[in-house]
Amino acid sequence: MGTTFGEGRIDFSEATFGEGRIDFSEATFGEGRVYFIGATFGEGDVDFTEATFGKGGVYFRGTTFGEGDVDFSRAQFLGSANFSGLNEASAITSLYFRHCTFNHSLDLSGNRFICIPDLTNTKLTHQVSLDGLVCEFRLNEKGIPDPKDGERLCRLKEIAEANKNHEQALNFHIEEMRVKRPKLSGWLNKKIDKYFDAVSEYGRSIIKPLHWLIRSWYVFGLIYSCISIGLNPMKPWWEHFGNGFLYAAAQVVPFVAAGRESSRESINALFGKDTDTPNWLFTISLTQGLISFLLIFLIGLALRNRFRI
Repeated sequence: MGTTFGEGRIDFSEATFGEGRIDFSEATFGEGRVYFIGATFGEGDVDFTEATFGKGGVYFRGTTFGEGDVDFSRAQFLGSANFSGLNEASAITSLYFRHCTFNHSLDLSGNRFICIPDLTNTKLTHQVSLDGLVCEFRLNEKGIPDPKDGERLCRLKEIAEANKNHEQALNFHIEEMRVKRPKLSGWLNKKIDKYFDAVSEYGRSIIKPLHWLIRSWYVFGLIYSCISIGLNPMKPWWEHFGNGFLYAAAQVVPFVAAGRESSRESINALFGKDTDTPNWLFTISLTQGLISFLLIFLIGLALRNRFRI
């Protein structure tokens, strides 16, 4: 605590620190580079609060931290700060950079944390690398996330947006929404939010809504086919199923000219030209059309997010 190092290079590379609390708080490192590359910290908290790192930069690339909190709160980084590719980063229970000052680049890429790094109230003047950064929030005994994780994820999203990393910004936004879900008011709002996440991952996934679109087409195709079989049992079964699935496909894309024509032809084939179409069938068709429209919208939203420039 409060240690002052000289102006030359400080090298703790491959060093091994024992278990228990490691205290570098209020330490002052000189203008030379500081290396913790490949160093190993045992189980316990690591404290760098209010430490000052010189213009030479500090490098924690490939460092191993044991289970515990890693705290850089209110530290000053006058040079670059490299925390990329930490070894067993998932062991870190909390990572704090709150109120830090970064006068150069910050690199957090290639890490997978089971906590949300806290970069709230930090001063950032250069690029922040977040490529490959994965953060997972934890739940308490009641299954509720830490409310502060929402603020931390919001800050990470802001940083990703400032660095034009749209994919990471979307990932952090999704996690932020999941953290904030328990705070939503009203049963309906929570259900809508939950289903939006389940069906499309908040507009990130293309495969999920496409999967549900195909499944809905299949289910409604079976419904139309079974109705046709009940009304016209003398027809071959393959005609019922062919017309049923064709009519269901027409409800998926009713805005296409071929879809409208196919809908008219297939409904005549299903129930006959001179048969009055029952109103309840239109209710089923409208239900399918609404579901299909919502799923197509989610696919378009995911495509927009995927290829956003």
